Amino acid sequence: MAPINVAIVDDEQNTIDSFYRLTRSKCPDVDVLFDCSNPDTFLNNYQNHLNNVDILFLNIAMKPISGLELLHKLQKNNKCLGFEFVFLTTYDGFTTESLKYRALDYLLKPLVEDKFLETLHKWKSSKNKEIDFLIKNYFEGPLKKDKRIAIPTFEGYEILVVEDIIRVEAERNYSKIKYLNNNKEYLVSRNLKELVMLQENHGFLRIHNSHIINPFFIKKILKTDGGIVEMSDGTRIRITKNKEIILELLFKQIPKI
Repeated sequence: MAPINVAIVDDEQNTIDSFYRLTRSKCPDVDVLFDCSNPDTFLNNYQNHLNNVDILFLNIAMKPISGLELLHKLQKNNKCLGFEFVFLTTYDGFTTESLKYRALDYLLKPLVEDKFLETLHKWKSSKNKEIDFLIKNYFEGPLKKDKRIAIPTFEGYEILVVEDIIRVEAERNYSKIKYLNNNKEYLVSRNLKELVMLQENHGFLRIHNSHIINPFFIKKILKTDGGIVEMSDGTRIRITKNKEIILELLFKQIPKI
């Protein structure tokens, strides 16, 4: 099984030290990609390293900016984050502001082994559900062939032919649908989870937290950064969700010579 790639941003060095002690002694399947003790330094130097991160451990009370402010900046820059995050805190209680970010978990400091392992188990369980979904819908279950979908617009509804949808991209609480026939983009008030019927019924694949694609419109599969697909509209999307099984599904659908 692939390692769990993690990173930690915390302005208290003793927390970073205990984090390393826990992962090295109790978590052989965890790979710490980097640590950072200054949130500004992180924003300036580490954002590009987040592509490979599965879980970011983030202290809430930091200076000069808090963990919540840091996360807000990340979401503003990236629209939809490709990793889960865990808040670290000294206080047994969380503000309304912190709860709105839908963290994978909250851990009290100093870090405790049992709670830390529970958090990792929670991430693994979530990951396994995604893999079970792919196996059930692509390897075992036949796809339905409903040909059209009604997209809500300001005027009412526009009917799109599903097989002509190139991709769907997350836009915070909305989704942006790129459509082939008129080369238009439709912004709908549904997030990617609410568009799951495209995956269940039509063979679309969620290859990134912020992207669902129609495999028919893949133009290239690149080895760069562990796997990138280029779509027919020129968009390049890095594969971060269930990389191995996604690549297997793509090559299953596209004959090689």
